[in-house]
Amino acid sequence: MKGNGLVIIPVIFVAICVITFQYAYADDQITIPLGASHQSTGVFYSPSLIDIKVGSTITWKNDDTVAHTVSTGTPNLGTDGRIDSGIINSGKTFSYTFDNAGVYGYYCLIHPWMTGTVNVETDSPPQTPVTLSIYTDKTDYHVGDNITVSGQASRFVPNEIVTVWVTDVSGNGVASNHVSTETSDQFSTTIMPTNLWIPGKEYVVNAQYGARGTIATTNIQYESGSLAMPSWIKDSASQWSTGQLSDKSFSTGIQYMIKQGIVQSPKLYFVTDSNFHIPTWVKNTATWWVQGTVSDADFVSEIQYLLTSGIIRVSP
Repeated sequence: MKGNGLVIIPVIFVAICVITFQYAYADDQITIPLGASHQSTGVFYSPSLIDIKVGSTITWKNDDTVAHTVSTGTPNLGTDGRIDSGIINSGKTFSYTFDNAGVYGYYCLIHPWMTGTVNVETDSPPQTPVTLSIYTDKTDYHVGDNITVSGQASRFVPNEIVTVWVTDVSGNGVASNHVSTETSDQFSTTIMPTNLWIPGKEYVVNAQYGARGTIATTNIQYESGSLAMPSWIKDSASQWSTGQLSDKSFSTGIQYMIKQGIVQSPKLYFVTDSNFHIPTWVKNTATWWVQGTVSDADFVSEIQYLLTSGIIRVSP
């Protein structure tokens, strides 16, 4: 542009915006499985070893029936204060974002045998969790049946251990087994029910492939049709609960339930004291059972518990 001999050159200023992105990683989840409170379960956090990046968030979900904690440190030396979840009740979660690299070993203050590790961008090469698909040969089992549990891993790890454990729906462990994947990503193992299994109950079969594995589950029934008890047993319970039938006579009814497989006995026979004594509070439950307040399954479960724990013993 010219004017009065003056040349005017327009200058265009370009504003350059530099946009920085804050990377946010998706939450990783660690499950506290059903039965984790029992030391014999063998799997307490799933996965129990996990590799993540700085800035990642892990959410622990408590699928067990009792409370747990996530506390960094070791059972021998105590907590180190880096992470303290406090009580995580059943069905609840706890989340923590890892802003610093390092190895975070943690355990449960209530059940100190439960331990886990989080690797946050350490020198160890990251590995993704291994998932399992599992199935059983049947869905309903009877006394004397073996349970075959089979499955396949999403990734083959030579000589890795698959841990299989079974709990009732309340988290009480009743069986566990271990099998190694030596040549393929598939596995199969057999579990034999013991006296801990209660007829009429539903059970949860769990499996995990190594420390970096996640849990797979499937449900089965045990003796689902075995609770059709003869009416005279309930009549006997009614008479016993009102004092018309002695403890000794009612013990005969329990013997019958054992012989018929309705109640699974931990031994071939039991010996009572000379008075065939059965705790008085059991009569209250028998009354509720007769009245229909307590189900057949619940009453049988109680008798099974009393026998297994040795609170009552029945003579041959």
